[in-house]
Amino acid sequence: MIFPNYLYDKITKYIIDYLYIYKLKYNDNQLSNYTYNNLEIINLSLVNKQFFEFVSVYIKDVLSFKNYKYLAPLVDNPNSIFNDQNISVKIYHSYLDYKNGLGGAGNTDQYRKILIDCDEEETLELFLSNKTFSNNVFVNVTLSMTNGSEIYQDNLGFQKIEEISNRIQINIILLFIDNNNIQNSQEAFEKIIKLKSKSIIIYNFKEVSKKNGIAPSAHELSNIKNETHQIKVFYVPEIELYDYVRLFNGKAIREENSIMEMNKKDWDTTINMLSSNKTIEHFSLSAFGFDFTSSERKGSILPFSNTKLDLSVVTKDLKTVLTSPNNNIRSLELGLFGQFIKDKLILEGLSENQTIIKLSLFSTPANDIITQVLPKNRTLRNLSITDKTKHIIESIKLLSKTANIDLYSVSFHLYHEENVMQSILSVLHDKKNSFQSIKEINFYFFKINFKNYSYSNSNYFLKDSNTLVNLFCLG
Repeated sequence: MIFPNYLYDKITKYIIDYLYIYKLKYNDNQLSNYTYNNLEIINLSLVNKQFFEFVSVYIKDVLSFKNYKYLAPLVDNPNSIFNDQNISVKIYHSYLDYKNGLGGAGNTDQYRKILIDCDEEETLELFLSNKTFSNNVFVNVTLSMTNGSEIYQDNLGFQKIEEISNRIQINIILLFIDNNNIQNSQEAFEKIIKLKSKSIIIYNFKEVSKKNGIAPSAHELSNIKNETHQIKVFYVPEIELYDYVRLFNGKAIREENSIMEMNKKDWDTTINMLSSNKTIEHFSLSAFGFDFTSSERKGSILPFSNTKLDLSVVTKDLKTVLTSPNNNIRSLELGLFGQFIKDKLILEGLSENQTIIKLSLFSTPANDIITQVLPKNRTLRNLSITDKTKHIIESIKLLSKTANIDLYSVSFHLYHEENVMQSILSVLHDKKNSFQSIKEINFYFFKINFKNYSYSNSNYFLKDSNTLVNLFCLG
């Protein structure tokens, strides 16, 4: 049946409103810079020229910094009836691009939001200038904390920092720290906090040649003050939880700087900061370092024989963060949490949490989450798992057999492997398995360069179920 164009127009608007206004409240899926919503809209625009034009009309109202990369071409496209002036969001990948573009000429009112990415040199140029921006312009800045860094200099004193925070809206601070060559870190952190960034991402550039690689310590994190800065997004890409357990058990026998720099006071200050924070909505934490050896698990390592490592020296504090009445975390990412995710206190913390809507696990066993957390936690609505194929298949089977689960979506991220699609479909269609308690199951397949599988994006409902299965094949 062929409908008149005005009905297709309305249908397109309803789909976009549903995906980006209603659905995002319940399904905040943002892993791998690819979302179900973006793919849906891209596919819709490819139906025919008429749908492309409908999408071009309405998509500009939901453009954001997160989806700009994928959706902006649907508006700023030679085949579109629109042009650059109709895009509601604009991203400049350097301050120089901004100065050379329309923004530099002062024509910023045509955009709802503008984002400027600045490296450290451009950041300092901005900071030391008197440049002001309109209210719709946001800036990502880059700073470092090493001896001699500009953040320590008198020309970036507290008065100047306050002036900067009043004239520049900072979206993200990328902060690079060198623990082995740092001075007056407390004062530097206070300056950075007073810049009033929406989020701070901390990296540590210790010498890469060291065995422990790179990881921020509790010393840096302990300097963040809730009362002076409202953090919404908090990333800790790599923290040495394994070594903290060894240290607090009195078993830190590795002679490395990272061990010597750690202390219980900084750890306690960090935990207090996190458990009293009321503004963090997205929290990402990845364990880093050498896993516990079998001797450490058995308590047979010399010179500390006959006593096993007690994980609770760390996990009791993480539970405190998860169950704090101040907690406002809606999205939690846990990476490389092998031994920790199985700990009773972590599982209790996740079960008792009443704010987290989405939980993402990266190279982290999901079995205990499925069997011990999901049946108890009704706030958690979206689960995302990135792991090896065999572990994902185990998780799918467990989800089908675990009672009292109620999820909006489960998303699996994995690489294409031979027969992987057939293996997954056989589990989904096995009559012994039931997925009635899950509304959507999403699979994101990443291609292996030297393999060429003929999979394509598709979706369908499972037989005798209202569960929608989405299959996405990514770049």
